[in-house]
This record gives sequence, structure tokens and C-alpha cells, in this order.
Amino acid sequence: MTAWDPKFLTDLAQNYRVTLFDPPGTGYSGAGLATSSIASYADAVAGLANALGLVTPIAVGWGLGGGVALALVERHPACSRASRS
Repeated sequence: MTAWDPKFLTDLAQNYRVTLFDPPGTGYSGAGLATSSIASYADAVAGLANALGLVTPIAVGWGLGGGVALALVERHPACSRASRS
């Protein structure tokens, strides 16, 4: 995945575990979903976070990924620090 600036990722990784996500059917991921939507991508992120044992991940995205991050907070509030007060 080359969309993220390597220096940004390196700096971020000094304090956080960094996991890059390609939505199903894009980039290096496997087969796509029957229905591709921001909501289905958010559900896939929640599934990935669960599979990796991430309790309250911080989701960051830009462009479509920003929409997916917002949908993650909306659809899976327990899965994101951003949704906690």
C-alpha cells in the first residue's frame, strides 16, 4: 500500500501499532464483498480489528478511508477510541 507517506507511518509506528487495511477486493486484499459500500468496509475493519485482538483501535483514513473510519465509529462504537467520551 503506497498511498500513505512512509515517514508518516514510521513516525506513527514509534508510538502505535500500525495496521494498513485494503478493503475487500482492492489492493492486496482477497476477493471482494457481494456488496461494496462504506458500511460493508466498516464492518470488514471491525472484523479485522476483532481478528487481530484490537480492543479499541484508532481508525485513520483519508478520502474513502475517512468515510470508512466514520462509519466504523457509527456502526461499531465499541470498536473505536474515537467514539468514547
